[in-house]
Amino acid sequence: MFFCRLTQEHQDKIISQLAAQMNEALKREDDRLARDIEKKEAEQEKKRKEKEAKEKAAIESIAEHRATVMKMKVEKEREEKADGKKELNALMEKNRIYLEMEKAKKQRQRDANMEVQKIQIQQMAEKQAKKQQEKQADLDYDAQREVIALCKEREFQTYAKQVIESESKTTHHLYPLLKASKDGRGLGHGLFSRGREGINASSQSQADAGTCTTAQEVKNMK
Repeated sequence: MFFCRLTQEHQDKIISQLAAQMNEALKREDDRLARDIEKKEAEQEKKRKEKEAKEKAAIESIAEHRATVMKMKVEKEREEKADGKKELNALMEKNRIYLEMEKAKKQRQRDANMEVQKIQIQQMAEKQAKKQQEKQADLDYDAQREVIALCKEREFQTYAKQVIESESKTTHHLYPLLKASKDGRGLGHGLFSRGREGINASSQSQADAGTCTTAQEVKNMK
């Protein structure tokens, strides 16, 4: 009976030791599993963070690249706009210079035309003045001839009167002398009887003043 009790105790002790060992082994296993899980979770967290960091870096890189592209696009558009403005200004300046040159060309043409017109007008005026002078010279020459004719007629009339007066004292045949005096025969060749109507006021005044220039002298004066 005592032996059975000792055996039972011994068995319980062994069972307790085994249970303790098993509990210790289970605890160690649980600790190991916990450490493995923690390590795995830490590794997964690290990978997740690394992935997030990479994704963030990629997103930031894409955003930076997009911003760079947009900046370059804006800069290019500004440069193109500036170049377009420069081209427009250059075209406007070229057009302005062309218009000024055309304006100057037309002005020179107008000035040349006006100069030609002035020369033509001057030539016409000189030609007209020359014609007027020649016409006036012809009129003056004709007037001088009439004055000379009138002077010669008066000289003849005076001479004839003197002859008639002289002859009237010695002869009674005065009819031929009176007729010669009236017709102007011997000097005027009929000019005295026909010329009176053509003598103008100027010729009459010159004749009254005693201006008896010969026709050849008048012609030489022209």
